[in-house]
Amino acid sequence: MSITQNETITNFFNELGIPVTHTNFQLEKLVAADSRFLRDLKLNVANVLGSSNLTKKEAYLLAFAVAVNQKNEVLQSAFEALAKKEETNDVEIAEAIACTAIMNTNNIFYRFLCIQSFEIKSGTKSNDLNRISPLH
Repeated sequence: MSITQNETITNFFNELGIPVTHTNFQLEKLVAADSRFLRDLKLNVANVLGSSNLTKKEAYLLAFAVAVNQKNEVLQSAFEALAKKEETNDVEIAEAIACTAIMNTNNIFYRFLCIQSFEIKSGTKSNDLNRISPLH
């Protein structure tokens, strides 16, 4: 089955404004295996985007930030366009990008602190951490 023949992908792409002709390696493998993941992904994304806890604008900005984090340019464009339909401006788009960068930096920083603390407490060298660190 090709991607364009997969109803789940076609509907998902149409909802997000992505050309149905778009493809990539991972998507092709999921479609070829008729993976349940595709249906689950579409359902989960729809649930998050339709959440009563977030405005549409907030949901699209959150999805945009996830796409930025994943470095997925197709989804970045799709969610930015959807956010802009909800009156999101360029400053808010830039803030979502900045928040993603800050969160990634924090994740690295706190992992570094945890490893350093573990080394100090245990006397373990950095090259031994791959073997014993609870973070691996």
